[in-house]
Amino acid sequence: IDKLLSKSLYFTQTISSSDSTGNSIGSIFSGLYPCKSKINFYNFDSTVPLFTNILKNNGYSLLSVVPDLSFFTKLILNFDKNLSYVYDKRDSWIQLQGGIGEQIVQHIKSTDNCNPWFMFIHLMDLHGPFFIPSEFANADYGINRYAQMLSYIDVWIGKILSQINFDNTLVIITSDHGEY
Repeated sequence: IDKLLSKSLYFTQTISSSDSTGNSIGSIFSGLYPCKSKINFYNFDSTVPLFTNILKNNGYSLLSVVPDLSFFTKLILNFDKNLSYVYDKRDSWIQLQGGIGEQIVQHIKSTDNCNPWFMFIHLMDLHGPFFIPSEFANADYGINRYAQMLSYIDVWIGKILSQINFDNTLVIITSDHGEY
């Protein structure tokens, strides 16, 4: 992320529109406050215009890598190619290290014939309980488990970004919300 930031525009003082994923992503995708978007984990108003609809109407291929939760299934309904991973069974949940990271890399490689394209990736690795790979579970990667998990995710972001041609690609990294 530091390498990306050295060549990027970034914001150091941002405020999430909500402290929950459904509300926050509803705001990000609609440009509306949560109370106006009618999009959250429990309700999904498909009549609310999303920026992805604008992209789709302008010839973009839409791709996603998201958890298999109902909210995300509705969010990516008009996407062209989707990878969903099991999230509810946390004991067998596949994270970046467990295969999702490599699937994302392959998903990006599949965009060779898609021009232009948009890919939405929603990672759940930073949600507890943390399954930190053993090589990251030491003080070299952070003073606590949260920081160690960020280091692990940072390495995977580097692997993912190495697949992207930055001459014709815009990359946005954001969080939907922080921890309580």
